Amino acid sequence: MDGALGIPQGLKCLRENFTRHLIFRSDLSDNSSMSRFKSYSPEQAYLLPPSVRDELGANHLCFFVRGVVERLDMSVFESSYSVEGGELYAPQLMLGVWLYAYALGITSARQVERRVVEDLAFRYLAGGARVDNWALSAFRRRHGRALNDAFTRFWSGRRRAHGEAGPGGD
Repeated sequence: MDGALGIPQGLKCLRENFTRHLIFRSDLSDNSSMSRFKSYSPEQAYLLPPSVRDELGANHLCFFVRGVVERLDMSVFESSYSVEGGELYAPQLMLGVWLYAYALGITSARQVERRVVEDLAFRYLAGGARVDNWALSAFRRRHGRALNDAFTRFWSGRRRAHGEAGPGGD
């Protein structure tokens, strides 16, 4: 009860009606109120961001892609750029995003750009960067052959990891 008026806690007086009766409503924002719904607040940021590995699962394809990219010799990609000009996205980022996209059957730079914003696995591989389709297309044009070779190595490594045999039992 709320002191002198005898109003139960959690109720708020809205108004007095014409017969001098008080009209009350329950205050749902009161933490003592029982609700059968889980808290929902999409604008609430995480205090600590969740681990991507926890969210997607340790065996998610994006982690395999990341491991492959870490083991590749990136000098083929890095040597094609001069020291002049503005900053570029790291070749590891671009390669990881494209390998993952190809593994999912995505070949459009515009679709990849959209997925980097909307999809947690793509966002992880991009390191949180918002890569635009122009940069994605330029990387693919510049490194078409090396990207193809990297995808071939990636795919054969993935098949070996899962015990799958290719044509001819390779």
